[in-house]
Amino acid sequence: MVSTISSIRQNHALPYNPLQDDKIKEEFPLEEDGVQFSHTLDEQLRSQIKVGFQIVDLYEDTNSEGKLHDFNVPTFWASYSVKK
Repeated sequence: MVSTISSIRQNHALPYNPLQDDKIKEEFPLEEDGVQFSHTLDEQLRSQIKVGFQIVDLYEDTNSEGKLHDFNVPTFWASYSVKK
């Protein structure tokens, strides 16, 4: 069975830094909504390795609701790294 996720759209390319987008800063006051950055896994993992961290473990999770969750698409991940 082939399914499509028609209600999801990508608005910005990766990596994305909302602090560099004046329109976002106007629409969503940072002191109220917080800041969410988006990076590629390559950017995050490679940066940790380059500065001397050893990646010990990885964890991924969904946001517990919505289409991506329904399709078991991870939307969050974390790494456990140790400085060598």
